[in-house]
Amino acid sequence: ISDSHDQFMLSDANLPEAASGAIDRFVDELRQLPTASHLEIEGHTDASGEPHFNETLGLARAEQVRRYLHQNHQLPLHKMSVISYGEDRPVASNDDREGRARNRRVVLRVLG
Repeated sequence: ISDSHDQFMLSDANLPEAASGAIDRFVDELRQLPTASHLEIEGHTDASGEPHFNETLGLARAEQVRRYLHQNHQLPLHKMSVISYGEDRPVASNDDREGRARNRRVVLRVLG
C-alpha cells in the first residue's frame, strides 16, 4: 500500500486511517484469487533517523498491517511474513518533504 494519501507519519508506525480502505480493497482482490496465497508485508521508511531505528520502524509498520489483516479480515498469521527494508529501498528522493513522505510506506506482495 503506497498511495500518496496512505503514507505513515514521520517516526510513526500507527496505521494511517486512509490506509485501511486500501487494505480492505486489497483483501477483496486477494480473495478472488483461485488459490491460497502467501503475503509478504514490506515495511519502508525515509532516510531520516539512524539506519537501525529505521529498520525497527519499518518492521513495526509491517507488523501493524499484518495485525490489521489478521484482526479485521481473519487472514491466517502463518500465511503472512513481514520484512523491513528500512530506508534501503526508496521510491522517491529523500531530499525533499514529498519524496520522504512517499518513502514511508508498506508494500504488500502476493507470493504464489
